[in-house]
Amino acid sequence: MPVWHARGPDGTTPEACIGRPLDDLLTPPELVGIRLQLGRLSAEQPLLVDPEPRTAPDDPGIWIEWVDRLVSGPDGDEVLSVGRNVTDRHEAEMELRESEHRARLAMARAPIGMEIVSLDGHLVDVNNAFCRFVGRTRDDLIGTTWQEIAHPDDVEPDQQRIDAMVEEGRNSYEMEKRYLHADGTIRWGHLAGAYVRDLAGSIAHLGGWAWDLQTDTVVWSDVMCRILGFPTGSQMTYRQVMDLHPDDDRAVIEAAVDACLADGTPWDIEHLIRWADGELRWVRAVGEAGRDAEGRIVRL
Repeated sequence: MPVWHARGPDGTTPEACIGRPLDDLLTPPELVGIRLQLGRLSAEQPLLVDPEPRTAPDDPGIWIEWVDRLVSGPDGDEVLSVGRNVTDRHEAEMELRESEHRARLAMARAPIGMEIVSLDGHLVDVNNAFCRFVGRTRDDLIGTTWQEIAHPDDVEPDQQRIDAMVEEGRNSYEMEKRYLHADGTIRWGHLAGAYVRDLAGSIAHLGGWAWDLQTDTVVWSDVMCRILGFPTGSQMTYRQVMDLHPDDDRAVIEAAVDACLADGTPWDIEHLIRWADGELRWVRAVGEAGRDAEGRIVRL
């Protein structure tokens, strides 16, 4: 029995809840929600984690993340429900999401071309103005590298400026460079590059990975390998990657991956992952499906 549901409006104590049916302790809407949640538990899926935290009934200022586990008891299967206080994390996530929403809205509406590039050179996001500038769609650009759309003679000078920015601790650089338009023409542009930093002021490392469903091979980008402390070029199977996560977080990730495989639903979640040194650390994962010419999902 979840401890936060143990106190009803009548002041029921946890001790007084033992042995009583849920109908006596929960409101009808709460009871429907709980039954729907617990009805998803099975031998094949013995662990569930709420995708979003919920407020505690006796204190709407507290956010609780619920974890339900199916266990075998002397009288048959039982459900162990554990709630953990994630108020600080939830409020930080809401603040970050709102900040990101404002930033992405400003980027999308900007009249000048803008792109977000990971440290290993892959385009993470672009706006409409940049797409028009190089004559390509967003789907064409995301996942490619900036080197692929730059004039060959400008690649090395641009990379030198990026390396100097990293080594010297500077926040930005500027240069005139040429871009390759989809129609084969060359477009000149004034590039102003800057680091995207996290809330602590550190460089926001954006690593990427791809899971080939046909070969069951997960390939990490060089930045992803450096973030987690694995050798550059590391490859794993999907199951090996899942084994890097603690049980609770693995269940959340697998549910998100299953939904994406089923209908292409993208995910944006924060979870723990075990680094090469054995330490568990928080990361944010954003994923989407990649399709072939017939629209079939072939990679994530």
